[in-house]
Amino acid sequence: MSLYDPTGALLGEPLTHQNTYLTAGPGRGFVATSQKPDSSPRNFTTNLEIDRELRRNVVARVKYLYSQTQDLYVVDPLTAAAGGLAWLGLAANGGSHYHQVEASVHYQVGERSAFDAAYVRSRVRGDLNALADLYVPFEEPVIRPDVTSSLASNVPNRFVSWGTFGLPRQMTLSPVVDVHSGLPYSNVDTFQNYVGGANTQHLPAFFSLDVKIYRRVQAEGARPEESQAATRPRYAQSHQSLELAPGVQQRRFALLWTFCGYATSCGRICDRRGEVI
Repeated sequence: MSLYDPTGALLGEPLTHQNTYLTAGPGRGFVATSQKPDSSPRNFTTNLEIDRELRRNVVARVKYLYSQTQDLYVVDPLTAAAGGLAWLGLAANGGSHYHQVEASVHYQVGERSAFDAAYVRSRVRGDLNALADLYVPFEEPVIRPDVTSSLASNVPNRFVSWGTFGLPRQMTLSPVVDVHSGLPYSNVDTFQNYVGGANTQHLPAFFSLDVKIYRRVQAEGARPEESQAATRPRYAQSHQSLELAPGVQQRRFALLWTFCGYATSCGRICDRRGEVI
């Protein structure tokens, strides 16, 4: 690591961080060790779900999910006093916690039409210097001292609505609306150090609208084994399986239109369950 003045001249000698393993030291600190970590990451996930049929064609659902990950590999730089050794350490003491509460309703309008809406309240916190979060997205990441805060994927509030609606001439309209809180980010100074708390700032709210209009047609003459493979949809449009007569091949022609509000990435096409294709 090297520091430069406004003119570009080098300030002092470059500081070299040597790779090492870390183990818990006195208090809450770490000390360098030659012993490899003797644990591997583990995850515990549990969920509770309650479904209730409010009417013959209306089903409500409340779901709670909790996920905890322990012993994540975390990278932490240790800088000694002037003239001392500096370490870039790897420790197996990271973790993360995820809580989610979801409330949704499903309304079966008719044989060809259905509507779903869901609100999700969630929170995810963990170590920001997890090994996979540093070196997978970036070849040469900026490594700051590890802190525990909201992760970059934390979305406290999210509303999603989707459905399928039958149109004339066997056409089907399938819209998906997604509105959620903006993703968190951190303010940093010239030296890329955190200014204030990590991931305490938030981008503006995200909005996206995906609309898909499609129609299924049948083509005669396909061999049965080809038909069976062709009838497996790339993404499900309903919870019912598709059954065609032998020798009939089903194809889908779709017109797609997508509109996105502010986001770090957009242009997604989703199926009726809100899953990215």
